[in-house]
Amino acid sequence: MFALDPHQPLGQLYHTSWNAKNGLDGSVLALAQTTDGYLWVGTTAGLFRFDGISFERYKPDSGSFPSNTLTTLMAVPDGGLWIGYTTGGASLLKAGRLTNYTDRDGFPLRRVRCFAQDQDGIIWAGVTGGFTRLEGQRWQTVRIDWNYPAKSASALFVDSHGTLWVGSGSGILFLPKGEKKFHDAGIPTGRVVAIAEAPDGTLFFSQYVKPGVQAFRSPADRRTGRLPMINLLASKMLFDRDGALWIAGNGVSRLPPQNQRGGWQTFEYLSSAEKLGLTDGIAQTILEDREGNIWVGTDGGLDRFRHRNLSWFPLPEGTQQFSLVAGDHGDVWAGSWGEKTRAVMRVQDGKLATGGPKAVLLAYRDPDGAIWFDGPDSFMKWTRGGFSKIPPPDQVRRLSLSSATKDPVLISSMTKDRTGSYWISYNGTGEFEWKDGVWHFTPILKDHPDWSSNQAFTDDADRVWLSYPELVAVMDRGSVRTYSSEEGLEIGPFNIVGGGGQQIWVGGESGLAFLKENRFHTLKGAKGNGFGGVDGVVVVPNDGLWLSASAGIVHVPEPEVQRASRQPDYPVNYEVLDLVSDLPEPLQSADSSYSSGVIQATDGTLWFATHSGAARVDPTQMFRNPLPPPVVIRSLIADDKAYSTFANATLPALTKSLQIDYTALSLSIPERVRFRYMLEGSDNDWHDVGARRQAFYTNPKPGAYRFRVLACNNDGVWNETGATLAFSIAPTFYQTTWFQALYWAAGGGILLASIRWWMRLMANRLAAQFQERLAERTRIAQDLHDTLLQGFISASLQLNLANRKLTIDSEAKPLVTEVLELMKKVIDQGRSAVQGMRLTQTDSSDLEKSFSRIRGEAIADEPANFRVLVEGPARALHALVRDDVYRIGREAIINAFRHSGAASVEVELRYSDRDLRLFVRDDGCGIEPQIIRHGREGHWGLSGMRETAERIRAKLRLQSRLGEGTEVELTVPAEIAFVASPRPPARTWWRIFRSRSRTNEQSKNSP
Repeated sequence: MFALDPHQPLGQLYHTSWNAKNGLDGSVLALAQTTDGYLWVGTTAGLFRFDGISFERYKPDSGSFPSNTLTTLMAVPDGGLWIGYTTGGASLLKAGRLTNYTDRDGFPLRRVRCFAQDQDGIIWAGVTGGFTRLEGQRWQTVRIDWNYPAKSASALFVDSHGTLWVGSGSGILFLPKGEKKFHDAGIPTGRVVAIAEAPDGTLFFSQYVKPGVQAFRSPADRRTGRLPMINLLASKMLFDRDGALWIAGNGVSRLPPQNQRGGWQTFEYLSSAEKLGLTDGIAQTILEDREGNIWVGTDGGLDRFRHRNLSWFPLPEGTQQFSLVAGDHGDVWAGSWGEKTRAVMRVQDGKLATGGPKAVLLAYRDPDGAIWFDGPDSFMKWTRGGFSKIPPPDQVRRLSLSSATKDPVLISSMTKDRTGSYWISYNGTGEFEWKDGVWHFTPILKDHPDWSSNQAFTDDADRVWLSYPELVAVMDRGSVRTYSSEEGLEIGPFNIVGGGGQQIWVGGESGLAFLKENRFHTLKGAKGNGFGGVDGVVVVPNDGLWLSASAGIVHVPEPEVQRASRQPDYPVNYEVLDLVSDLPEPLQSADSSYSSGVIQATDGTLWFATHSGAARVDPTQMFRNPLPPPVVIRSLIADDKAYSTFANATLPALTKSLQIDYTALSLSIPERVRFRYMLEGSDNDWHDVGARRQAFYTNPKPGAYRFRVLACNNDGVWNETGATLAFSIAPTFYQTTWFQALYWAAGGGILLASIRWWMRLMANRLAAQFQERLAERTRIAQDLHDTLLQGFISASLQLNLANRKLTIDSEAKPLVTEVLELMKKVIDQGRSAVQGMRLTQTDSSDLEKSFSRIRGEAIADEPANFRVLVEGPARALHALVRDDVYRIGREAIINAFRHSGAASVEVELRYSDRDLRLFVRDDGCGIEPQIIRHGREGHWGLSGMRETAERIRAKLRLQSRLGEGTEVELTVPAEIAFVASPRPPARTWWRIFRSRSRTNEQSKNSP
């Protein structure tokens, strides 16, 4: 399914080599790919592990290799890797653990030639001078009781039926599945070094020294017919999954699959180390990996052959500055310009076009199939009848003749519209229309009539588009419109204009833009990537957009193009064929010719101009890698110490640095593999790190972690499972749970003690402030008693004495008597006020009694029910607080009686550990919202209540609805209200702190 295309010549496959310069030492003698995706390379210098990017000289977590010279490798389905050496026995490497087998385990200590695992899971080994199988933990020599006549085995192979085939040194024997006796195949041989099975069941073997690959059939195969003989020396063979036979020997050969209907036909093969550029002419081993790539080990290194999505056709040496143009029947022609040019030639086979121009810079195929070439000596048209020369316009000819250097005036662009007119731009002269053999100069740009376009294109609406370095012009039925940066074209200088359907594309030095609703929009690539200089555009119906760009050959799929046309800011996903993936050399630069960097041949294939050849891409035959790459975590390094990735590691306390190396085993184009990772326990989201294969963390906290890494292959197929690595970091004693609990408990205790100390301090300060205010009130009361009140009393006595002296019929008698009564009332009120100011503490029941007496002071229009309720045990109040609470309650009660028209008025006092609350409720007419917010003009009752509440740091809430009554709620914190307040709850601590800064100032302003 994923084999290399057998029809693609061996020399066209993408070939990559590695040797000692890349970290691979020694001659490569063995190859294997384990189930995790790693490629294992056995050399004369040791065992190497390869992820497609770098070679790692492998060191197991436990055990050591008995020898550095490896002879054979075999990967088995359970993930293990069997290793054979020149001396020292054999080893099994599994999960980083190496198990060695020596003569103590029954394994001969001689050169291991081959391994095999049969369908029952039994491991067989061919050793110089021995043939053995693993039974339990010991190796048992295969002898006469197995009907095996030889002493050794030189080649082992298990076919598709489960039969074990053995090269004994003098013949081939086989052991059918489930049997215990070997059978002779009746084929005399020398030492067999390789056995392989073709897709039809035919078996092939090759012998040491003696050239030739011979075919044979199992005795159970009743087919007849001539079997092929291949005259090649083969040290190793394999049939790939498409049925092609690969042979490693003198170089590498590939024999394409044959038609089975008439038996095996004569093989065709290629074998030339020089032509293919192998690391060495002697190939020792060969392997096909899980993605269908072919790996060849040689005496000089390692070679890989993989599919490429293009074919490359080199032009003759020295060919430069050429233009590609489509011919008939899928042919592509190149017109070139240079000292060693061959003018016009067919790219596929180098055939010259007879009678053509000597040098070409521009090539154009018109809609009728005629091909046009322009060069320094002629402007020619090529049809089936041959070449015909077209004379240039008179203006151009005169300009050429008048030129001091006699340089020719060349055509820089050309297109044909549906009316039969050719629009041709002569460099430095301007635009011309050529129709029916007559030239007409057409000044496209009024301000610059001599400007010549570098590319021309006629769209489906028969509009002619012309690109200039600084702008793009479109000519539509005689009218001309230009586009530049003001219309969104910000990718200049412009190289190319093209399109398909109704879409117009312009390529420039900094990208690609498309026209939508009379404005151009720059096409954005995914993740902010651009396309660089674009000098070729081809729109393929239902396949999207193909570009020749500085990034390489760029393909934007049709769904991405459609979405971008609907959402101009959408960053499109795209694929690139470049030097890493497919191209053998860079694409030709935009200034090498006047033609597009990409054309579409008549058979639908796309052709791209490279530096010295042409690359062909068939959009219908694009191979894309469907296999998600296996992901492996290679190493865990903490503070420069490596830990095993096969077990959950515990890292030491106070780990400073953490490095995790990971990889993905996509060996086709590993440079295009992309990663994202997350460290659970540290990261909150995935890190998209591109091709980076390392993760770094500094100063990780103690705890359990789980590292996850995902990867995608070169075609964006993600392995969503990825790989995981669990590990933990031990805490120090002060990072342990018990220490943290003790730490926080101690901290909590200290904090609690500090808060209690602070609360006591605040309570003492509040008490001191209350005492200060009380002393001030007492002083004021003494002053009032000793001065103002005594003065009133003295004046009253004198006025009373005067009143006695007045006769009863005196006109002043009633007035003086009335004044005496008034002064008596003032003196009584003064005595009450002075007495109230001199109080220090009072029983809390005073509030209840005081509120109960207010009913007698109120004058109401209608009598109302009145009651006072107390909830909770009464507690002693600070005198100042009590008085202010009383004032607020008295004002609320009197207002309820006088203004609400209530049928009932209720007062409720609530004592709790948190606060003191006062409620005054009535069922009267309610208060308008405007009055609640701003008060009644000329009245100060509500504002006075609020000011009083603020003075004692209390919260006043007034709630009322018209016709539904009113409720006044006053809340005083316990630490403010009560004389002996308990420790306040946590949520009231901040209130004390908030009130502290205002205490002194408010106490000074309070009487």
